[in-house]
Amino acid sequence: MNTEIYKLFLECFPQFPMTEAVFNRLLDTDKCEIITHGESGKLAGFTAVDGNCIRLICVSPEFRGKGIGHTLMQKSEELIAKNGFKKAVLGGQDSEFFIGAVTPEEQWKNMQNEFFENEGYRARNGCLEMRMNMSDFDFEGLDIPPCPDNVTFGYISKDRKDELLTAVEKVSEEWVQYFTFDSPIFAAEIDGKIAGFCIVDIDVDTIISTDKNSVGMVGCVGTVPEHRRKGIGLAMAANAVQDAKQKGCDEIFIHYTYLDWWYGKLGFKTFLHYWFGEKELQKMISHKFYNELPDEAKLIRNEVFVDEQGFYDEFDDNDKKCLHVVLFDDDIPIATGRTFPESGSTYTIGRIAVRKPYRGKNIGAEVMKLLETKVKELGADTTAVSAQCRAQGFYEKIGYTASGDIYFDQYCEHIHMEKKI
Repeated sequence: MNTEIYKLFLECFPQFPMTEAVFNRLLDTDKCEIITHGESGKLAGFTAVDGNCIRLICVSPEFRGKGIGHTLMQKSEELIAKNGFKKAVLGGQDSEFFIGAVTPEEQWKNMQNEFFENEGYRARNGCLEMRMNMSDFDFEGLDIPPCPDNVTFGYISKDRKDELLTAVEKVSEEWVQYFTFDSPIFAAEIDGKIAGFCIVDIDVDTIISTDKNSVGMVGCVGTVPEHRRKGIGLAMAANAVQDAKQKGCDEIFIHYTYLDWWYGKLGFKTFLHYWFGEKELQKMISHKFYNELPDEAKLIRNEVFVDEQGFYDEFDDNDKKCLHVVLFDDDIPIATGRTFPESGSTYTIGRIAVRKPYRGKNIGAEVMKLLETKVKELGADTTAVSAQCRAQGFYEKIGYTASGDIYFDQYCEHIHMEKKI
């Protein structure tokens, strides 16, 4: 199965042609729980879950647009909740693989990710990954500010660990944990005292590693506060990159940064944008389909459409031929919807109702996805809704397009909308 997962990863992310061994090590496939989804006898998608982190999700381009990504996310969240966690995290900043959700640049600029936001995830920030081919790095020709003549650069020994950690703590207490000397420490010194530091790794496995390149990493670049704004940090990073180049590295990888403008002065280019999405998990929401209108659906629809919205003719003959779904919070019915075949391969979805305490939690979108997935299994390729105009934005957000004129159903303005599924 690991080989199938690896091949699907390459299909979804061809820009990362790492070897299978590197893929398994960075993702830590032996530790992750792999959730798979098959279609037509083929692996159509998978997620890799470690603790409360969804390390990776892949859906084959051949099978996208069928709700497989949503199904995999739902199963992953169920597993995370079952294991006692209250929050699901995309990627995970301790990961050696993707540390967040890989996001198109235009969405990332607005700190958005359409797919994961539709799944209920939110992010306050993200980061960048950068790289540079060493054939493009001209150390002598760099156009960077000069640093003081009394600054020297080089690696420091383990017997200076206490001095190093004191300097690191002045820059970032959080970074102290990373300076273990498992990797070499490159430093800038003034009169024998540490003025700046960074971690340098030579020939390491990264997400840009292939079987044809040797990758180095420069990270946790810091300058002690009293020595800042003198060009020391940039000169130190440049010297560290030059050293890695001389030691045979073909590329240098900058992991987890926001400073694209700063590293750009050395020639690094951004190639990846991460969105640090998280989702607070609710209690386990279950669902059940019915071939007849159940009492639970009647209860919810009376509460929402009759009592709240004032519709007086809520139940109709279509209810007798509909497939109904009810969502439950434990044993409490919280939302409902129905569907029936309209004509050809088009199914109508309607009577989407969510009880007040559960609104604003993507429950309505969940009802729609359940019904769309079900009718897709029944042979539908299009779903239609008679949408209240005040809910038009909700349906547009989940992929529906309006057509025709506005019309009245009882007292309320409606519009026809459709979606290819």
